[in-house]
Amino acid sequence: MNYFNHAFRVSNGLTRHVNIFARKAYVTFLVFVFLCVFGIKPTYAQTLEQVYYPSVSTNITIGNTKIKYKTALFIKFDSEEKPDIYHFQNALSLGLYKSKKIKIDGSLLYRRYNVFDENTTNEFRPSQTIKITSLFKVLVLENSLKFEQRFRETYSNRWIYKIQFGGMNETFKFLPTKINNEFLYSFNSTSTGYENRFLVELANSVLNQPVSISIQHRMKNIFSDKDLKHLLILKTDISLP
Repeated sequence: MNYFNHAFRVSNGLTRHVNIFARKAYVTFLVFVFLCVFGIKPTYAQTLEQVYYPSVSTNITIGNTKIKYKTALFIKFDSEEKPDIYHFQNALSLGLYKSKKIKIDGSLLYRRYNVFDENTTNEFRPSQTIKITSLFKVLVLENSLKFEQRFRETYSNRWIYKIQFGGMNETFKFLPTKINNEFLYSFNSTSTGYENRFLVELANSVLNQPVSISIQHRMKNIFSDKDLKHLLILKTDISLP
């Protein structure tokens, strides 16, 4: 009898988590449909790509220094033949300064594009991030500025402003665990570009495991004569101890 009671409780718990996840996914889907259909350009001047972005992250301790390591793949599904591994990357980040509200990080990212193509290229991105965190009861508000220096075939800069809200699901379980929006400005000596990224984290734990699931919408070629480009990205991240 105890076995059946335990199985019944597990089943109810799993059903409750699935229902909450489904509500979050439905709300997120409606938001992304709105962004794709009612973009700042006519629908016929827009394109849509589907992407899967899995990653694995862990912390490495060297002496008294803790470094975060993250590796990821960027897999496109716009090809009818097979998924395309567009790039592979490794990143290291290090905390340079931390107070109660302000945090400064430095990071270095290596990215290899067109992994299985003869025209593969490499990119290196050092960056610096300033983050300011504010607490409002259970709500966590983060504002950050990130400055990237991008070395590929040519050199360019990218400045990124990010605003993030977390903790909403502490009060209402059906709300996402995290929402953020990034606005990106990239430039070099010959061109400029603008991009917006909106992310909803649906879960930061799956079956009590450190796995997060997010959906992100990226809108490229803003304020340009090019067709507006949408990327709908499913992101999963596994955090190793």
